[in-house]
Amino acid sequence: MSTKNLWLISHKKDLNNGEVTRYIMRLLQKQGISTKQVASVLNIPTERVRNWYYWDTGMPALDLPRIMQKYDFVRQAVESSFLLEFREMSTAAKTSLPSVG
Repeated sequence: MSTKNLWLISHKKDLNNGEVTRYIMRLLQKQGISTKQVASVLNIPTERVRNWYYWDTGMPALDLPRIMQKYDFVRQAVESSFLLEFREMSTAAKTSLPSVG
């Protein structure tokens, strides 16, 4: 994922960190991946991952690229959903530009 796409993710006004974290946690839960497994794979404290799962604290910015690197299905889901939103934003921007004629 490019730096430009990460910037778009972090600066989008109507999608906050908690929503992104909840989306990723649902993906992991559907795959049957536990908090201990995630903590072990990412080499981070289990308590930090439990906070994402159970206390809705939001994922730190450093952990988003790490989790996307380790879990391919998370990367694909996050990239596809944000690329779709990026296309919608681009289409809206093009239609709002005045025509030069």
